Amino acid sequence: MDQNEIPSIAIDPNALYDVFKEVKEGIENYEDEDETYSNVKEEKGISGSQLNRSLRMRRSLQRTTHMRSNNSKNNKNNIVISRFWHMMKSDHVDYKGKKDIYHDNYETHRAVVGIHEDLDTIVNGEKQIYIPKLRECQESLHNQEAEDYRKHISNPMNKLGYLILNVTAAIYMYIINTLGIETIIVVLNTIAATHFFCENSENYAVKLDFSLLAFSVIFPLSFLIQSTFSRRDQALMHLADYRSTILSCCLLTLTVDWPRLSVKGSTCDGRLDLPDNFDTAVVINCQKLVRLSYEYLTMPSVTRARNVVFSCEKLRTKRIRALQNNIIKQLNDLMFDFYQHTEVMRKYGFTSSEASRVNQYHSYLQNRFEKLKCLKYYRTPQALRSFGRAYIFILPWLNGPYFAFVSLTTNRIFVFILASFTYIALLGLLNIQSSLEDPFIPDYTSLYPGIDTVKLDYELSVALQTLEQYHAQCRIKRKWKQSIEQNDSVLRK
Repeated sequence: MDQNEIPSIAIDPNALYDVFKEVKEGIENYEDEDETYSNVKEEKGISGSQLNRSLRMRRSLQRTTHMRSNNSKNNKNNIVISRFWHMMKSDHVDYKGKKDIYHDNYETHRAVVGIHEDLDTIVNGEKQIYIPKLRECQESLHNQEAEDYRKHISNPMNKLGYLILNVTAAIYMYIINTLGIETIIVVLNTIAATHFFCENSENYAVKLDFSLLAFSVIFPLSFLIQSTFSRRDQALMHLADYRSTILSCCLLTLTVDWPRLSVKGSTCDGRLDLPDNFDTAVVINCQKLVRLSYEYLTMPSVTRARNVVFSCEKLRTKRIRALQNNIIKQLNDLMFDFYQHTEVMRKYGFTSSEASRVNQYHSYLQNRFEKLKCLKYYRTPQALRSFGRAYIFILPWLNGPYFAFVSLTTNRIFVFILASFTYIALLGLLNIQSSLEDPFIPDYTSLYPGIDTVKLDYELSVALQTLEQYHAQCRIKRKWKQSIEQNDSVLRK
């Protein structure tokens, strides 16, 4: 056989049958079964990795033989499904004109399926199942937009253009994350402290290191940013679970079917006995659940230091908590309605075992929402955030002697710029952390709010659209079944 040719059948059927026969005889006649089977395989010229796979085939045959011996006499037919894998090394494979190491190995599958009493009918009743090769599967995956972008980005001029755009966008993002009223206050405070120490440099100028800066600001900020991004990722995962559970719960309630009680011998169409507005009520409740969840998760944040210190903010905190508690009550009513939907289906013949499975989805739904609620309510340590913000205003007066020392050998304007950019960078990191403190709502104090927060409106609007799609399909299916039932009743008359 040519090296470039890949066989469609890995093992000859007659050779398989001979191996099966000798393996069965080896199981019955020899005590050392592994050695016996190895001898049989060596006589057939099969070794290496095929020997290990054949040993697994032998154990499967042992189990099948044991099961056949324990079957009752009435059950004469037994089903055996065996799959044989054969690997062929090919060094002449090109994928789209290039060498691809992932396509050097190809798997050719052969399945022998038989309903039989003895081993002879395995070969006589065999059926071949073709499984496409890895290269064929990969070639079937196609994205025209990605191909066009790959060709576009491979142009050197386009690469240069995207480089300029990326640098410009990075500078813009730096500006919008640092520019603000707080930035102006930090810069004025830094310039005032630096000017004071420069004017009295003969008394205060000293070369200091930035260990205090690293310990008091950089360490808390790095911890807070890492914790905040971790919470954002958890919010994304829990939101995905919550949304998929809502959709699965709705789809299961709308599509599950059972035997019809009004028709003797029926195996389906039990949903036709449900009230006409049942599906609509299920979808409306799911939509209410999505909207109430959005309303709860987008409530203003009331876990900052000002909500604890000032009395006016305490009143606002109580009002927000009362609104959230009212939403929780409405969500509890919806959960009660979901369980009632299951009871309505049971009234029309839905089995208790299937009803338990639907109620399990309702339990999952409550569990996912409680996780989102905890992420909304509990934040990163408030004291640590307060330390970082306070030290940004205190440190210019502690590190001012260092900038006075620098002013002895350079221009004072450069000293002001160096000191200002040092604390602007720290303020920018703190603003990044603050913008993600609540992963569900954007920081509206920023010039470009919500760039890294969870796009909650988009995620839940997709869920609303999917619910409408499910409802439309279920209405079409119900009308189709009703029309079939009417035609059947006319024909019977």
